[in-house]
Amino acid sequence: MLLIIVVFGKLFLQCRKLNIRLIPQSLNRGKAVPGGVCGFWGACGVGISAGVFISIISGATPLKNESWGLANKMTFKALDAIGSIGGPRCCKRDSYMAIISAIDYVAENFNIQMEKPVIKCIHSGKNNQCIKERCPFHE
Repeated sequence: MLLIIVVFGKLFLQCRKLNIRLIPQSLNRGKAVPGGVCGFWGACGVGISAGVFISIISGATPLKNESWGLANKMTFKALDAIGSIGGPRCCKRDSYMAIISAIDYVAENFNIQMEKPVIKCIHSGKNNQCIKERCPFHE
């Protein structure tokens, strides 16, 4: 799950003004999400990690009210964006979708503006399952 850690590590760095030790928590929680969950569990690991990201920055626990809801809504938004494109899986595409969803969500719910990258995929030739024109990042 190194990809998840790298992806959300970038968002954690953009949120550093929250003054929370985010990266160690991300590493510990990210290790718990096994590869292949997208197909076997029905929830992409990077979509779940978007919820982990919000859980960490909001201080959510299973017993909290608002922050618990915010984390679950973020997971839904990321998984909805990922699922709306359809499969087969592409970890890079799904990561891009989760990052964009998280940037928008943080702006709406935490009033923190983060840089939204312009993403153009250069990896389609390396992925035999690339969906080409159906992918919003395909060149």
